[in-house]
Amino acid sequence: MSELFEENETDANVEDNKRVRRRARPTSPSAHVQVTPIPDPQDFPAPILTEPIDLEPEGHGCCGYLFITLAFLFYLILFPLTVWFSFTVIQSYERGIVLRLGKLRKQNGSPILGSGIQFLLPFVDKMMKVDMRTVTVNIPPQDVLTRDSVTVGVDAIVYMRVIHPAQALLCVQNWSVSAEMLAVSLLRTVIGNYRLGELLSYREQIDAKLKKQLDEATVAWGINVSRMLV
Repeated sequence: MSELFEENETDANVEDNKRVRRRARPTSPSAHVQVTPIPDPQDFPAPILTEPIDLEPEGHGCCGYLFITLAFLFYLILFPLTVWFSFTVIQSYERGIVLRLGKLRKQNGSPILGSGIQFLLPFVDKMMKVDMRTVTVNIPPQDVLTRDSVTVGVDAIVYMRVIHPAQALLCVQNWSVSAEMLAVSLLRTVIGNYRLGELLSYREQIDAKLKKQLDEATVAWGINVSRMLV
């Protein structure tokens, strides 16, 4: 009887050990992998800026036209001297606008002046020029906190150019500095919505999102963003 009891006890211990091993069996590694969906660019819209100001020239009024007439008479009286102050040169890569008594002046139906020699009426006209070439802005490394609370240093390069000279000169005080500061803000916001492992996997998507949002935000300034690389 004792041998039978010991044999039953041994069988019970074996069954218990099997149950313990089954409970302790490691699960498949794929069972713990959490697939993170790719963030949609529409989830983080670009900041809304104010509408561009009205760039249509207006009349000068009676006093304004009187002052323009006096300036023209003064120009004729001192013609040999005033001629040296009446012309300016716009380079091929530049465009210009003229403010006459502080208001935008149209020439040949357009307020934008092309390259070449342009006439200015002294004491009345003020020329403003803008470079139309592509500008490269190098954003220094920024300490950004990712979605999984990891601090990383991220830098970027932005390629942009002026496409509407009047808006770039009149709608913002310094379009290049303003666009650079806006790019830094967008860089922090967008990178902060990704995890550390996603920054390399979704790099092209991040570049496209940053470019799209920065381009939409600067369109009121007459700026076109061609590329933004992180």
